[in-house]
Amino acid sequence: MNNSSDKILVVARKYNDIFYAISTSEWSQCSKHYLLMITDRLDQNEYPMQHLFDKVWSVHAELSHVAILKQVFILSRILNQLDYNLVTISNIVTVANLYILNHTKTAKIIMLEDGFMNYYNFVPSNNRIKRLLMKLLFINVDRVYKKIGSCYLLEPNRAKYYFGLKKQLRIDADHILKSVPLSMNLEGKSIFVGQPLYLMNNMSVDEYSTIVNNCISQYAIDYYLSHTMSSKKENVVCEHIDMSSLQLTLEVLSSIYNMKIYSFSSSVLFTTKLINHKTETFAVTHPKVDTIKSDNMIYYYVNGFVSVN
Repeated sequence: MNNSSDKILVVARKYNDIFYAISTSEWSQCSKHYLLMITDRLDQNEYPMQHLFDKVWSVHAELSHVAILKQVFILSRILNQLDYNLVTISNIVTVANLYILNHTKTAKIIMLEDGFMNYYNFVPSNNRIKRLLMKLLFINVDRVYKKIGSCYLLEPNRAKYYFGLKKQLRIDADHILKSVPLSMNLEGKSIFVGQPLYLMNNMSVDEYSTIVNNCISQYAIDYYLSHTMSSKKENVVCEHIDMSSLQLTLEVLSSIYNMKIYSFSSSVLFTTKLINHKTETFAVTHPKVDTIKSDNMIYYYVNGFVSVN
């Protein structure tokens, strides 16, 4: 059981890591709240609800193996300043995140919904370089897993990758909206959620833009939401939604509005549906896009599959 003397550290790589953390029962029972943002493509100033935290830190995410060691050094300096006994985190796979969790020797870990990862038999990578880094940093993965007391999930009954006691995650929209006022009404609106398929599929940015534009025209879609990894060369002719200016996510918005969501295979096709059963989600099919398989969470939850010319 938690008490008012508990102090919580929220580790956030994405907006939902903050929204989900403040929606846990543990959040309201803590006397101190700390935020550690590990930023990559998102600007640290765009992360929402920072004013709710007593202290805030930001560390740039590194990809190269040498740079990770530098990142860990910075993390060590920050963690040594802090006195906390609870940690919330969604991704327990990256070396940096594992270092944070391993470093917190007395803290209880609360795992949060990450998305697709939680709903299939996920096996973390364990390549030679990663093993070497974890050895150099004295990371004991088994010890980390044993400290995870609970895992908040949007659909606990279908979860396959989690640790600790499964708990139902319910977004506290009322709490969120006190801090992040709504600047647009999306009730009944339709949104195409983009994915940079040109980075992995056999298609160009122009081909991608043409397919998306055809879909937007064919199904009278109101807004386009680009991916954080999208190219500036995208040419989607539709009003864009800027989540960084809204400081919200589709998951939070779906707890407020009834919307229609279109995408090729984004996880929002099922996460928004889990949050609000009145959300209508549609998986877009095209000959150049891989077909969603029947064992995918999207296949189970979408309202239907729609083809685009």
